[in-house]
Amino acid sequence: MLSRLQNLVFIVLFLTVIGLLSWFSERHSAEFDLTWGKRNSLTEASVNALQVLDKPITVTAFVREDSKAIHDLIEDLVERYQQHKPDIKLKFINPDLVPQLVREHGITVDGQILVQYGNRQESIQNPSEQSLTQLLVKLAGTDNSYVAFLTGHGERDLLGVANHDLGKFGEQMERRGFILQAINLLKNPTIPANTRILVISSPKVAYLEGEEQLIEQYLDNGGNVLWLTEPNSNDGLSALAAYFDIQRLPGQVVDATTQLFGIDDPTFALAVDYPQHAINEQLHTQTLFPQASGLISAEESSWSSAAILQTLQRSWTELNDIEGDVRFDENTQERPGSNVDVADNEKTFSRSLAG
Repeated sequence: MLSRLQNLVFIVLFLTVIGLLSWFSERHSAEFDLTWGKRNSLTEASVNALQVLDKPITVTAFVREDSKAIHDLIEDLVERYQQHKPDIKLKFINPDLVPQLVREHGITVDGQILVQYGNRQESIQNPSEQSLTQLLVKLAGTDNSYVAFLTGHGERDLLGVANHDLGKFGEQMERRGFILQAINLLKNPTIPANTRILVISSPKVAYLEGEEQLIEQYLDNGGNVLWLTEPNSNDGLSALAAYFDIQRLPGQVVDATTQLFGIDDPTFALAVDYPQHAINEQLHTQTLFPQASGLISAEESSWSSAAILQTLQRSWTELNDIEGDVRFDENTQERPGSNVDVADNEKTFSRSLAG
């Protein structure tokens, strides 16, 4: 009798314990990473980064249906973030089915992800914890990526909406986490110390000598500049060109043979191949550059220059009006394409150690 009672008590207690464990498991969960080096867990830096993100995050992965390995890799990566921030939404899209969306967001490789946070978004080609965390920090604006652009001299406005402005460009920068701020050196003769890059966008009125000196001081202190200029520009920045040891060629780049491809305007210079540079990594299609300037750099300089755009050798810098039969005149200061280093007004520079 006693033995039966003990067995009955044991069964009741056993069932009670099982019931409590079941109830507890429905309301609480615990996960343990027992892998070597905790490779299935986020680093402390990533966890800290998520703590400052108070808005939902949407991760869109552009993965083809037959790319299961890439699909699983991205899913595992995002799940590690979802453990610390449940409002991260992950969705997969087959890029072959949405060509317009792919072009809109610049998707070029299988497995590229688009991350949206608030009204900002940016993509990563090869997602990893390091790259994803860095991107989230940028989108949150916690890295203080300020872009200052000069105003007061008829520059193209990065926040403007007129057809001559660069509002679309500025909008894309803001969507990628940059903070834009306009500065007028005549009103406030200083460039903020938190400026990551200074934009000089085709001024119509020449800068004063004191303004050029402020720009050079900013560069001497390690600043970065994006200088956008146009053919035959009279922006008064000859001192800045001399600072970089570059020369802006007179005239504009033309390519009369583009008429063979149905382009009647020879000032549309054609670029087919691109020099190897990080800026060109996602540039794989032929491009046209209307009304571009030619640039050349000094052979001996304390700066090292890298061309990022080059027109074809059949192009040249035309000095005369663009009308009638346009031809290259070797007896003038016109320069053939084989000697023109860069087109479309952009070049990157870095100071050598000797400088």
